[in-house]
Amino acid sequence: PAVSAAPPREVSCMSAHDDPNPQASDTAFILRLPQALAEKVRGMCAANDFSGLEMNVDPAGSSHNFTGRTAHFKMGVGTAEQINLPASMMNLPTLVEGYRTIEGRQGDYIKTCEVSQIMVVHDSTSEAFLTRSRRPNANFEDGLTPATRKMRRVHAEFKPHYTHLLQQRKNKPRASIMRAEKHILRVNEKLGDDDNVELE
Repeated sequence: PAVSAAPPREVSCMSAHDDPNPQASDTAFILRLPQALAEKVRGMCAANDFSGLEMNVDPAGSSHNFTGRTAHFKMGVGTAEQINLPASMMNLPTLVEGYRTIEGRQGDYIKTCEVSQIMVVHDSTSEAFLTRSRRPNANFEDGLTPATRKMRRVHAEFKPHYTHLLQQRKNKPRASIMRAEKHILRVNEKLGDDDNVELE
């Protein structure tokens, strides 16, 4: 199991359209926030109001002992309750794909982006230093699911192929023997062509 230098976080995904054209690509990022801030940002997403929210990424190489890029997360900019927290850009162990529907039709999707990094917002400067010192290569052990295929397809339970073979061997032993012989012949033919061939 992955060991995190920080307490468990709430994960939010945000995206911004580069172009109102439906065929244009998206710019997306994964934002990992402390629980209290995550609830506030989720409310801002629901209201579609991001006033007072700023995220700035520092130039590459801004930290000597951290190969990733440092950043700053600000909320409530221009108010007395302004929050300034350090953040770090980390590399995800898996790619996350962004999709968009075509003209709002369910089931018709186009891929718009790939996300390979996550912005981790820290509670304090000391926590940011601890996280960066433990992960100087900016590789984040915690990740999301790999890119999905057929997102809305319902995966029904199915019986493995070997179960069917066991039933066939019991009910039709002769057919089972003939099937095994054909498989052996096919293996011999493939091995004769190439010793490094991969067999199914």
